[in-house]
Amino acid sequence: MCAAAVAANAQQFVIERGTEFLSFATLNAAVGALQDGDKIYIPPGLHGGTSGEIIFDVPNITIIGAGYANSVNASQFGRPVYFNADGITVTGIAFVPTGVLVCLTLGSISNLTMTRCLFIADVSMTSSSIQNSIFISECEFRGRLGGSSNNLDNATISKSILGTLNVRTSIVENCLFLTYPEYNLIASYSDFNNNIFIMASGQSGVSNITNATFNNNLFVRGTPTFSASSDVTFNASNITDAVYEDTFNDPDAGDYSLKAGSAGIGAGNDGTDIGLFGTAVPFKKSKLPAIPHFSLRSIAPETDETGNLRVKIIVEAQER
Repeated sequence: MCAAAVAANAQQFVIERGTEFLSFATLNAAVGALQDGDKIYIPPGLHGGTSGEIIFDVPNITIIGAGYANSVNASQFGRPVYFNADGITVTGIAFVPTGVLVCLTLGSISNLTMTRCLFIADVSMTSSSIQNSIFISECEFRGRLGGSSNNLDNATISKSILGTLNVRTSIVENCLFLTYPEYNLIASYSDFNNNIFIMASGQSGVSNITNATFNNNLFVRGTPTFSASSDVTFNASNITDAVYEDTFNDPDAGDYSLKAGSAGIGAGNDGTDIGLFGTAVPFKKSKLPAIPHFSLRSIAPETDETGNLRVKIIVEAQER
């Protein structure tokens, strides 16, 4: 399948449409050809040109990259991206535009799934837009998730690394909050289970959370307090004042698995660890997509004496 579809160019973009495979030399050409229900495979490399935006406005498409852990082999969008259609699924992509505040903007959409992606700037939304049925798993957000005044609604966020978050009527589970000063978490009518919060030194008061429930979370370097009017349920299953140096194996190298003896081991509400490496399907350090993707390693510049073009293809996937 892949050899026939992508034999001409190591940087081709492939659309899978039923039993048909179409190849394109540029990202813009491939995006412009998308139809409802297509899958588009994004090869390793930095894509999107030097100006403009990448707009996905076709419903029910699946965008598949090669993962984001290794910058050499990562599938990267180098321009701001817009999702303006329902039913988009994206996995294995690094959103890395430089010099911008927002790397991904969401329109009024529903049924969005994002897994094993990296976002180096904010993920926001267009003014007064509405998002529903959002599923996010094993992603890394280095900016804000949710607008400064607009929130993600009806979202499930799991096993992800978070900075600033703004949610409503959502569930946040087994995530790692790298910073937890006031205003880094804005939430209402939401549940927080099995997460790790690294609190700012000397910070405890939180005034931006209302009608929320906290179960089996681990708070490092402090204990949060909430105003009496916030209607926050903070259950006894939460663990507070954990010592940072006793919590993670190698945080300087990005390894946030729990160190032996950490209070978070086996302390989740499902009996597994609190944080990224809990649940029956823990966070994957390889950060490869679970959907098989292709990566082309070499293509001969011309055919051999028998008329065949030599193509070497590697197909990779990470278990779910």
